[in-house]
Amino acid sequence: MSDTLPDTVITSTGWVDLYALTGITPGTDLIINNKSSSVIFILVRPTKPANILNDGWPLRASPSDATWVTVEDVPAGSRVWAKGPQFSRIFVQVLD
Repeated sequence: MSDTLPDTVITSTGWVDLYALTGITPGTDLIINNKSSSVIFILVRPTKPANILNDGWPLRASPSDATWVTVEDVPAGSRVWAKGPQFSRIFVQVLD
C-alpha cells in the first residue's frame, strides 16, 4: 500500500490536472474520494477540457455512497482532470 497523501484542494473553478496537483506520475492508477459538499467531475483525456464541460464521472457530495471512483488503465499521454467548486477537498491516492 502506498503512503497516504494529504487531501487535495481544488483551488480553481475550472479543470485541474490531478497528476500535476498531487505530484503523482502521469498514467498511474488512482482512487479518488470527494470529501466536499458539492459534486466534482472526473475526466480522463490528453488535453485540458473546456471549462463549460461537465462531462466525466460525477462524484457525489459527501457523505453519499457515490463519492469514490477508481481510475485505472489511463491511456499513455492522458491526464486525470477534476472540476468542482473552488476550494473543494478530494482524496487522491495511488491505487495499488
